[in-house]
Amino acid sequence: MRKRAASSRRKVLIPPPRVKPLVSLSIPSRRHGLHPVEIAETPFSRILGIARREKWAELGEPPRPEHPPRRYLVPHGEVMIEPRESIDGRAPGTFREKEAARDERYRADARAQLEWEAQARRDYERRRDSGAAS
Repeated sequence: MRKRAASSRRKVLIPPPRVKPLVSLSIPSRRHGLHPVEIAETPFSRILGIARREKWAELGEPPRPEHPPRRYLVPHGEVMIEPRESIDGRAPGTFREKEAARDERYRADARAQLEWEAQARRDYERRRDSGAAS
């Protein structure tokens, strides 16, 4: 038997149409020379955050953890940024002490989040059981 030669037909892949992205993360934004992912808060996002918290309070929901955490934010022109975490070698204390303090801060933040979630769950279940939740 004779083998058939491979077909000369090739699959032609048509590339998707070129669409300009709304935000490119590979180039700095025009404001403040920052990438969009480096901006933690803008004046408008702060206003929206305040409005959300007021609405949640009006609905009787438990207060949510602060986001973004104010203690981490640094002013940068009109916006707030969250600097990359590092251990400052100039500050007093050894590297291990600073690392231990940072790790304890992380653990405390995690405990606070878990406590909030547990309380929110209890509140939800109480509302659900009373027929208030829809």
